[in-house]
Amino acid sequence: MDTEITLYSTPGCVYAQQMRLCLASLGAPASLVADEALSGTVNVDGKNFQSILELGITLENIGIQFFPEEERKRERQLNIALGFNQRMIQIFGVMMEDNVHRNEAFHIFMESLAIFENELIRCGRYFGGRAPGFLDFFLFPYIQRIGVWTPEFLKGELVRIQAWRRRMKEEELVMTDVHKTTRSGLLKYAKQLRQTPAEVRAIKRLNSCGQLVED
Repeated sequence: MDTEITLYSTPGCVYAQQMRLCLASLGAPASLVADEALSGTVNVDGKNFQSILELGITLENIGIQFFPEEERKRERQLNIALGFNQRMIQIFGVMMEDNVHRNEAFHIFMESLAIFENELIRCGRYFGGRAPGFLDFFLFPYIQRIGVWTPEFLKGELVRIQAWRRRMKEEELVMTDVHKTTRSGLLKYAKQLRQTPAEVRAIKRLNSCGQLVED
């Protein structure tokens, strides 16, 4: 493959982890550059992508299968990812402000996961079926941070998602992630985010999701 792919990444960044896992699962060779300002950005043949969805469309245009092949599943999972992104833009910063108490943003986040529970019923062990696929790598970075950046799941709460999280943690791609970080590393990154002005964090989140929200 002649396509040149560069991934800008920082340990702890949700968006960079999404990109790393997806590219690794595809076997798409990417040069990794440590860059905090651009973390979560992928450059493909000179063009930058800050949305995992836009990246997927671009890769499929050059012959790399990214999304589910079956049309109905593809459309359904893309809509799930888009809807989740839109909610995260609005609540992510507030949700991670307290990792002990369940604030309103955290409750909205948990409600947003119900559709993923239903999708797992359809798909099996993973959203990709027998093995992780696009939606698995899209969601996992958020779920990995539950109990670290946010309060932990309650016993009996979203049990399929909790079981899926345990399976994902044992996946080779997750365990061998070049920028894999520890719990203390994630806590340090969260502290850094909280100390960043809210306006700057909001802009970074919007850019990383590839979407803009007007006041």
